[in-house]
Amino acid sequence: MQRSRSDSRKKQRLNQLLNISIVVVIALIGVFAWQIFKPTSTEVGQEESEQQIESGLEESEEGTDPNEETTTDSNEENGTNDDENATEEEDEEAREEDDEDGELEPVEDGEWEPVGTNQSGAYVHDFNKGSLNWQEKERALRYATGLSEDNMTVWFIGNGGSSHRVKGVVSDRENVDRPYEILMEFVEGEGWQPLEKKQLDSNPYR
Repeated sequence: MQRSRSDSRKKQRLNQLLNISIVVVIALIGVFAWQIFKPTSTEVGQEESEQQIESGLEESEEGTDPNEETTTDSNEENGTNDDENATEEEDEEAREEDDEDGELEPVEDGEWEPVGTNQSGAYVHDFNKGSLNWQEKERALRYATGLSEDNMTVWFIGNGGSSHRVKGVVSDRENVDRPYEILMEFVEGEGWQPLEKKQLDSNPYR
């Protein structure tokens, strides 16, 4: 009787040990299998990087519109052309204002051009102060000397030796004793053109 009881106890212990051993073996097998088949951190990182790159490329492709780039370039080119056109228009307006004011850019002596005219018909000498012909003569004198209207004193405008030529004597307000003598000729349809300029040592009209 006692023997059978001890045998049964031994059997129970053996069964418990076997069960524990089986559980341990199964757990170890699971651990080894997980370690064998789990992805490494490097592989995970690479997969995540590849996914991010692919995602970025897709977003870039979706956000890029060839037509939009062409439109931008076209707008930039048009903007440049608009600026150039605006500058040319401003220059033209400035030249027109100079013409209206009677002021022209000074040039080298002997390279003068006709100053333009609003006179029509055949040229006739007119020495009346304030007349259109007189005003255009003064304009040509300013052009030849580079003096401004406010700083030029007219001492004489008279016949220059032919029907289309006049002589003018002018000075600035600070050098009245050394005036300029200018010979001018009227060009039909183009106005007065300075021909010669010299500075006198004295002012015979003062």
